[in-house]
Amino acid sequence: MLTKFKSKKITSLGLGIILNFLAFPVLTLPPQDIAHQAKKITVKITGSDLEQSGVLLSQDENQYWVLTCTPKQKSAFNKAQIITSDNQSHNILSNQIIELEQFPVTLIPVKVERSYETAILGDSNVIQQGERVYLAGFIQPSRNPEEKLPQFFFTDGIISSVVERLKSSSFTYTNQIYPGMEGNPIFNDQGALIGLYCQNYPIANRQKKDIQLNWGIPIYLLTELAQQKGLTFGFSPFGSPPPSFEP
Repeated sequence: MLTKFKSKKITSLGLGIILNFLAFPVLTLPPQDIAHQAKKITVKITGSDLEQSGVLLSQDENQYWVLTCTPKQKSAFNKAQIITSDNQSHNILSNQIIELEQFPVTLIPVKVERSYETAILGDSNVIQQGERVYLAGFIQPSRNPEEKLPQFFFTDGIISSVVERLKSSSFTYTNQIYPGMEGNPIFNDQGALIGLYCQNYPIANRQKKDIQLNWGIPIYLLTELAQQKGLTFGFSPFGSPPPSFEP
């Protein structure tokens, strides 16, 4: 149980998290329904040196895990807050943060006093070029107090390419990206989480200046890396089961 997670146990190979996967075909959802659900599970991460998005993955009692990008200044998480869809602020348990080092991605534990919905994880192994995808995230607020900009953005597009590499794979998509949407979740047309957008993803940094592509990190790669740290992932279409220790 997460209530047993102490900083000294976070690195133990006995730690296990069971997350929620969408393991069988379901009907395509209307974009309005996906947007409504995305707004419930997408969070804003804000601090003096940080403005980005994340997604609620799993919960046990009053503790949740948020998946997001690792900022260039990792210490920025120490002074940051998680803002949920009801505009409530929550503290980050910074001594229990888990980094997935091969990608600029971090799992953040958050202590909350309310109940929130969490993401369903899709199978990013089966994504294909031309499939419709959706992104959700919070943009950077304007420095001009008189300029009122929307905070939460939801964009649609298609998968423009699937790139297989020696030790990993990734995909590109046509969705519009705005400043501050670093760490925004990527959903398929069933409303399941299939990836994460990170601007400091190494592949994205190597692209030519005249060819700007939006790269997504597939969720299955992130789960595999988590398993290497002793985290296990179960399959359930009914909601995220609580994390638990492996025997």
